[in-house]
Amino acid sequence: MVQHLRRFLLPLPIPVLILLVVVTAVHAAPPPETPPGETFLCLSVRAWVDGVSDLIVQPQTIYWQNCEHAKPGTPADHLIAEVPTLLDDKPWFPRWQGEKSDRLRTTHFPAAFAGLTLVLARTEVRGEAEIVNPTNQQVTVRFTDRPLDAAWYHVWLVAAPQGLKPLADAVAEGLARAAAGDHEAAQKAADRLRAYLAKTEVPPEVCQRALAEILAYALDACRAVDFERAAVLLGLAEAIDPRDRGVTDLQRWLERASEPVFSDDFERGGLGRWGAVEGHWQVDAGHLECVIDRHHGRVVLQGVTLRDFVLAFEAVSVKPFTVRFGTLFRATKSGCFGFFLCDAHNQLVGGEVHKFTSEPVGSPHEPVGMHYAWGGFRYPVQPVRRYRMAMRAVGPVAECYVDGQIVARISDRRPSVGGLGLYVFEGGCRFDNVRIYKPVPLPREPSALAKTTLAGVSVPPIQ
Repeated sequence: MVQHLRRFLLPLPIPVLILLVVVTAVHAAPPPETPPGETFLCLSVRAWVDGVSDLIVQPQTIYWQNCEHAKPGTPADHLIAEVPTLLDDKPWFPRWQGEKSDRLRTTHFPAAFAGLTLVLARTEVRGEAEIVNPTNQQVTVRFTDRPLDAAWYHVWLVAAPQGLKPLADAVAEGLARAAAGDHEAAQKAADRLRAYLAKTEVPPEVCQRALAEILAYALDACRAVDFERAAVLLGLAEAIDPRDRGVTDLQRWLERASEPVFSDDFERGGLGRWGAVEGHWQVDAGHLECVIDRHHGRVVLQGVTLRDFVLAFEAVSVKPFTVRFGTLFRATKSGCFGFFLCDAHNQLVGGEVHKFTSEPVGSPHEPVGMHYAWGGFRYPVQPVRRYRMAMRAVGPVAECYVDGQIVARISDRRPSVGGLGLYVFEGGCRFDNVRIYKPVPLPREPSALAKTTLAGVSVPPIQ
């Protein structure tokens, strides 16, 4: 039975007149007093890097040291990061004094790094990312990006007791390849892990901690509607203990939850069940495309009205590059909600309401009146990059994800049953692999799961 799941939870500023809460289930951290010989831990780090910067990890703090050019996530001359550093996909907005950020307090790491083997695996790296000058009290991950523009970097820091480097290597490679969508390579890492454990005596407590880490990431993939990645990570967990209750529970859950009630990969040609409301929509070369030079492009799924649903789709901005794209949901005669990824200001809008005329949904009409947004943290959008967007909407709560990370969690009791569609604003966008699933309660986590404290803020996990 998995005893510990750990996850970072970080505070997110709340703009005036905007309500946004970003929380998610947490991994339970190995307590600081854990002996190094019993430690196994993982940390996912995503950062928007432009230059050379060091992420410095100490037993109870994490901070940035900028070495060259722009600070991570921060435009020139700004003191507060506009793009967060994502630690286990939880947003941290560093505040800067000179070239050093403030310190994020954490209980995630052991009291010292002595006696540990450290491994860095890379999911997305344009330049270089490496561990430099590790000591008993500090691990430095150096990010080096030489081009003139910034890019996302995603790495995994894994620590295991000395003498168990093959264990750390296999887990790190499996996590990194699964996150990159290279499921074949992730499966090979699981096979190596299984073979290593079959011939090597590993302390049971280390296996349990490694299993807990992997299952925690698998559960996060389930929440993000990334069932393929969850299944691959389940295979990595099965390599450690296929009979563990957490493994078998997740396996049964995936069998129930991962079967879509509607899917469209646009391979048949024609709009099919999709009805264009605004803009020119067409199916071409296995995707649904809209190119519009002004105003809005909207298409709705005909004959479908939903309140509770789980949705996943892929989207990519194409020439002329759009400044906004995403999904409309719970659409009625009086309005609709939306989850959009925005390019103009590098800002994700977690939800939006337009007031429409009295015409029924499906008839061309222009939005009138005001709209408001719940908000969302800034998320740089790159043209021609494929984004995987997902929503989990149950009752008043809607959770929004981009590339597997939660970016907004909104709550509003006004929406009820309504239509579902796709949206483009002033530009071109291609959509593909639209999937709708029936919401299934997420797998139960161990009752021992406790609140995690960072930077003095305690936030309970999502239920």
